[in-house]
Amino acid sequence: MIFNTATTLILLFSSAINASPVLSRRAATVPLSSIPLPKEAGPGGLPPLGDNELKHIILGLGTQNYTCADSTANSIPASVGAVADLYLLDPILTSSAQAKILIPLIPPMALQFSKFLPKKGGKPPSPMAKLSLPNNGIAAPKLVYGSHFFNSNGPMFDLFKSVPIEGLSAKKDKGMTAPARSCKGTKSEGAVDWLYLIDNGLGVSYGGVSVVYRLETAGGKAPANCKRNGSGAYTIEVPYAAEYWFAGPVGPA
Repeated sequence: MIFNTATTLILLFSSAINASPVLSRRAATVPLSSIPLPKEAGPGGLPPLGDNELKHIILGLGTQNYTCADSTANSIPASVGAVADLYLLDPILTSSAQAKILIPLIPPMALQFSKFLPKKGGKPPSPMAKLSLPNNGIAAPKLVYGSHFFNSNGPMFDLFKSVPIEGLSAKKDKGMTAPARSCKGTKSEGAVDWLYLIDNGLGVSYGGVSVVYRLETAGGKAPANCKRNGSGAYTIEVPYAAEYWFAGPVGPA
């Protein structure tokens, strides 16, 4: 069963690459802009799209990162951001009217079988690369569409496989607790919040995306405290998956 499910996941993302508009010109059956936000993100949850239109739905798979000042129960983990590889879901979710049922299923599956997915392993060759991760010059596998990371400007999204290349230097505008149905993660740590992020106005962003929603989160939540065997400061990396719904002004993606 594990093998079959893992194989299904790999085939799922392989089909995304084969159908991706970056690599082919197949027309989508369902317009991406017709896919609504999850109902929990509606009124009272996160801001609506408003004058923006949906540009991409992308899987993020990586770790939420925390630091602990010491190893006692009195110390609370402090968030220092996240690092994730990004995988394009547009071709899957626009392949048929029924494909939207996959929206809440993909992050938990991806988190469960993340070891089967290729990782970027290096810095992407894009305008945002100088703000990105170490190990410059290592090419990203074709399956990886972009990178999510943090720097002194805050959360960054480098969609280095988009055409034209897009990047968003963001800041949190609003958040909400992940729905009770959310996957709690690999060790039942809990799902991180759903978020609505906007351009931080620092002039670093480029391309057609100006806002991003973090939705359908799986795992990633910090432990309640820093207690562990040992002493001194340390870091915690908690595996997580989420969907990042990118939007921007109406027009070409």
